Amino acid sequence: MKASNLTAKNRLLLNGEWEFAVAPEGNPPQEGWQQVRVPHRSREFEDAPPIEGWYRTTLSIPDNWQTPQHNVVLDLGRVRHYGRAYLNDQFIGEHYNMRLPWCLDLSNQVQAGEVYDLAVYTHNCTGDYAHPHAKELSEAVEEALDTRFWRTSAPTIGMEGDVWLSLEPQIYIDDPYVVTSVRDQTITVEATVRNHSQAAFAGQLTW
Repeated sequence: MKASNLTAKNRLLLNGEWEFAVAPEGNPPQEGWQQVRVPHRSREFEDAPPIEGWYRTTLSIPDNWQTPQHNVVLDLGRVRHYGRAYLNDQFIGEHYNMRLPWCLDLSNQVQAGEVYDLAVYTHNCTGDYAHPHAKELSEAVEEALDTRFWRTSAPTIGMEGDVWLSLEPQIYIDDPYVVTSVRDQTITVEATVRNHSQAAFAGQLTW
């Protein structure tokens, strides 16, 4: 959780009409694309839920988003379960953490006012996709990580969460922890200030 001064102009919701194609890892497929609405995932009751596939859309970076004090961050929400992302066919990151949030800093890959092709390959996390060191794991650990561990349903793929593109400050308050006491009539607050800029910071942050 971040406390920052983001406004509606600094945050774009990318949900809506994307394209999806069932295809293996490698380059995005040339055909087989169909429109879907993100958030989206395959369903257990389908005749043959795909074990892998591709999502794609375009990113339009606003003209006023080129500021040295901020980062352009892509929040891909919850990818089910393994994900690998490409921007204009260039690899920008991968994600093994099943349905945990997945964020990518695009500050060095994008320019204000430009449009980019975003493609996300997803896999249901069986086999080598269960963990970055899957081949080194014991059979018991691999089984526990594998989606086959959920024996009551078929492994599925998808982008299950909201997808956001944000202009985020390089200096921000992170992980606030608040404890209240009615008996003592106190509020105790702990928080971490993070600085992702190249310079030291001295000043005041409000939360």
